[in-house]
Amino acid sequence: MSDYTLYTYFRSSCSGRLRIAFNLKNLEFKPVYINLLQGEQSSDEHRALNPSCTVPLLICHNDADLRIGQSVPAPEVDEDDMEAVDRETYKAREWDDFKDENRRGAGNTMNMG
Repeated sequence: MSDYTLYTYFRSSCSGRLRIAFNLKNLEFKPVYINLLQGEQSSDEHRALNPSCTVPLLICHNDADLRIGQSVPAPEVDEDDMEAVDRETYKAREWDDFKDENRRGAGNTMNMG
């Protein structure tokens, strides 16, 4: 079982930032997809986990099932470890290159100048 469960919606920018942060840090998480258009965030099951009925919701299983809603501080790199900083910088550059090469949606193509 993963240490983290992320309740997410694919079009949520807040959820997207968390998914990106977890992937850049090579942290495993179990995604649970909540369909906001169908009102799944208001279900009794989700309300029991998160009374505010929002996504993202991050549950940290290794910390007594700590629940963190809305904005979550992403894990930070130890800035004194220059090799780790370099690795993170290269990962971020590779992600930027990937996004530039694989544009999706009008917003991404129109903003490229």
